[in-house]
Amino acid sequence: MTNAALVGDKLVQRGRIAIYEDSSDEEVETRLKMFTHRALLANLISGAHGPRVAVGLTADGAGFPNVTADDTVHPTTGPRRHPHPLHDALDRIFIARGNEPLPGPCRPNLVECFVDLVKAGYKVFIKPDMSEYFLPGTQRGIEYRVSVDLSERNAMLGGGMFVRLTLTLPKTIAEKADFALPQLLNDLEWDSPDPLMQCGGWALLAPDLQPGPNPLRPTDELLPLDKTSLLYGAFFPNASMTAGLAMDATLDALARVGRTVRWLQPDWPN
Repeated sequence: MTNAALVGDKLVQRGRIAIYEDSSDEEVETRLKMFTHRALLANLISGAHGPRVAVGLTADGAGFPNVTADDTVHPTTGPRRHPHPLHDALDRIFIARGNEPLPGPCRPNLVECFVDLVKAGYKVFIKPDMSEYFLPGTQRGIEYRVSVDLSERNAMLGGGMFVRLTLTLPKTIAEKADFALPQLLNDLEWDSPDPLMQCGGWALLAPDLQPGPNPLRPTDELLPLDKTSLLYGAFFPNASMTAGLAMDATLDALARVGRTVRWLQPDWPN
């Protein structure tokens, strides 16, 4: 479970690992290895993109005028190297996996997931090319949309699976929503005793704060927004794919819907 927090003028990435009392020694060792590997990768990716992220955060209207990329000296190794020499390893692993077909057991089968979700009673729509399905609904007066998409590529990690959760905020919340709201939700995610499959973070989408052109698609179109929304985005690169991940990520996103709307509308009658 990872997300980022603003601490003073620094954007700090945080990590959390869940180890239970009845976990076997083998499971504890596996989780620790996984956590360590993900922390190293997160640090490398953040270092490579730090200056660009800082520019975005300090842009007009973004709300973080004092954030800069970390150019301090490392206490052990001295001046930080950008790009880090291990970036070549990232390219060899992730870009290579993102450019080749996934092996059968790891390849997400959205049609199979779609059928199983419909059988379970969910309202699901799938694109004709079978590259994306989405689940719309409403909980506690908040509209949501969960999307699982195989059609886009990450600029650094190659092919994979995007999972997006969008919450359209009712007027009573939207009128008060600002950049503090996604930060609050990320903090609540962090403090929750039941961590979900956290791979992203919350962002605010408002009609007057529309994102620029999507760098992953050659188009000048802006995302059409007429209501204030919250977006939770997560990307699973091909190198991380395992059998059943698409369904797990979908159910995880639906669980996040239920938890988040309870935070946003705590007084809503059950």
